[in-house]
Amino acid sequence: RGRMTAALEAAAASFPRDGRLAQAFALRMTLPRAGAGGREIERALATAEAALAAGDYAQARAGFGEVTRKDPLNADAWASLAQAQSQLGDHREALASVARARAIEPVDEELRVLALDVELRANPKLALSSPDLRTRRALAEDYVMRAVAALSAGNEVAAKRLCDTAAALDEANADAYYIRALSFSEPDRAIPDLQRAVERYRRRYQKSGSDSDGLNLARAIGLSASLRVAKAVKASDGIELQRLLAEVAEARRLEPLDPGLLANEVNIRIVMEIQNRTQGRPTNTDLMLDQANRLVRRHPDFAAAHQMQALAYRVAGRSGDAIGALTAALKRDPTFASAYAQRAELYVELGLCARARADAAEARRWKLRGQDHLERELAKCPT
Repeated sequence: RGRMTAALEAAAASFPRDGRLAQAFALRMTLPRAGAGGREIERALATAEAALAAGDYAQARAGFGEVTRKDPLNADAWASLAQAQSQLGDHREALASVARARAIEPVDEELRVLALDVELRANPKLALSSPDLRTRRALAEDYVMRAVAALSAGNEVAAKRLCDTAAALDEANADAYYIRALSFSEPDRAIPDLQRAVERYRRRYQKSGSDSDGLNLARAIGLSASLRVAKAVKASDGIELQRLLAEVAEARRLEPLDPGLLANEVNIRIVMEIQNRTQGRPTNTDLMLDQANRLVRRHPDFAAAHQMQALAYRVAGRSGDAIGALTAALKRDPTFASAYAQRAELYVELGLCARARADAAEARRWKLRGQDHLERELAKCPT
């Protein structure tokens, strides 16, 4: 659908239901141009659009400027010209161009959002204080989508900056906080944003009850809990581990099919088991193993499930079963570097040095780093 169709629909929807035409509305059409002149405009428009998509804003500005001079009622060209001008810092000109586009198509919602985006670059304080909450929210969603694209391209700095803007436009936008959390490599910086995202997703889910909102909430809870486990272990905070266990259980109720959430729960139980043993407190080894085995039964093709089961067996002192679980993980994913390293450690403990060295070589082959401990243990192993 083009802008013209949207304009017609919006204008029709604004009519009173009693049949009276009670308001005037602006509606202008750009008629197709025949002959060489029309084809020339089409070529100029295509060239300018390609330049805008490629980020060549100077060429896009020149191209759309040419189109608007020859076809001054082309709202799309004025809108695209405004985008190019805004990106180049020509704020006054951009504001004038988007005003021309809106004069041609005054009921176009996309142009309302574009106008606020242009205003945001020209005068951030004024744009962020706009009373038009609906348009601010729409623009915030646009910025989040740009942030997702930046993060996918590996540009964490740009993703964070775009999410900053999205959150400033709409403080209730949970996605802005979640995506910004993903842009941080340090857990201490990511955790506060994840907790903000959880709060907002929870409010949204309580209001809507929709599956998609429930899945978003589960995803945010799971990631937040997984990052906070390490902090709780370092602080020997058993109360926090219990709290995390409850949070992950909530997430699993929302998304029971996600193997990562159940793996997260098993991981917390393993951590609690180790911590209780270290501190001389009562343990619950059977529950830990039951949870690990349930994870494998529910998700038999999930390699990390078998790795988690191996860790549980190892904590329980069942090295042979742990090796079997790691072998099952590697059958499902022969590139699973950390599984090779963990199996090598077990082989060292059992004195099977040739097998340990073979697994260590595989771990190195698949670029596993940070295995100084394994290398020291291998050095002690008889040749």
